[in-house]
Amino acid sequence: MDRWDWTPFLATDDDTPEQAHRRWYSSGLIDGLPIIPPTLSRVRRLYREAGLDSATFVAVLEPSRLPVSVFDLAVCTVASGCSSHHLALLVGAVRAVCEPEFNLLGIQTTTGTATPIMLVHGPAAQAAGVSGGEDCLGGSSRANAALGRALRVVLRALGGGGPSGMDRATMGQPAKLGLCFAENYLASPWSPMHVALGLPAAASAVTVIGVSGSVEVVHPEDGEPQEILTTLAGSMMIQGTTGSHALLGGGSPLVVLSPEHAHRLDTDGLDRAGVQRELWRRAVLPVEALAPSVAARIRRGTSSEAASINHLRVAERHTDILIAVAGGVGVKSTYFPSWGGGTRAITVRL
Repeated sequence: MDRWDWTPFLATDDDTPEQAHRRWYSSGLIDGLPIIPPTLSRVRRLYREAGLDSATFVAVLEPSRLPVSVFDLAVCTVASGCSSHHLALLVGAVRAVCEPEFNLLGIQTTTGTATPIMLVHGPAAQAAGVSGGEDCLGGSSRANAALGRALRVVLRALGGGGPSGMDRATMGQPAKLGLCFAENYLASPWSPMHVALGLPAAASAVTVIGVSGSVEVVHPEDGEPQEILTTLAGSMMIQGTTGSHALLGGGSPLVVLSPEHAHRLDTDGLDRAGVQRELWRRAVLPVEALAPSVAARIRRGTSSEAASINHLRVAERHTDILIAVAGGVGVKSTYFPSWGGGTRAITVRL
């Protein structure tokens, strides 16, 4: 199996950032933002400081079918402006997106807006400077911005997921520049999300979710827990996310609750599982609310039961709805519908 040849793209000490970017950009390897010239000395220093073997195999990417190593990821990590603390997180994220259930091939080649986002859990987030506080989705933290971008650079440069490769996105979305954040577990009333996923509280992990956009969910009125749930559930019923599995989205939606919303829900005796159950019960869209042609497509389906479908949910099971607590002060949460082409969120322990 072929491997990527970095010879034309590793920078020299005499290269300016503009020259390095021009080579990468003209070959479709990078977005329009500047890069740090990835000289061999910078790349070596990064993986050595991270304590990783450059020859270690990581995964095979789609649709390029290229095997990638720690060295390959280190090059992209340097170019994206990351530090050595970020390399292990990127290795975990790349392994996660290459799990079959994530459906990287579909996400990389769709005309939709799908892209992976990274959610970092545990002590590794703090050690790497990944923020789960104010503006954690907005790129104010270097680690958030650089790590999110590094994953996208890997998928674009090595995975063939750029416009010069197999990316056929009609419009795309801003998160295709990169999106990475952490849980704000110190401000959460509940145990961390990775504990709900079966990992020890002291563990570090990264979750990748294939999302098709984001929705700000504002509920500033009296903040009554049941009304917050109503607003959240109503914001999840997006007709334009109907997928191929009789679901609104791809079945692994992510709800990022602000600490204020999470604490208000907790005062009503709701834990994370309770919120999952309530949102699954409430976020139900009748098929007759859809445009007739869309409803007909849903009912044609692929199964013998398709004709009897009379409503759509955001997930097959309540446990498939991911709930994280992040952000700063404010009565605003965020909903990320998962891509309707079919994808499952994947968590990898670091």
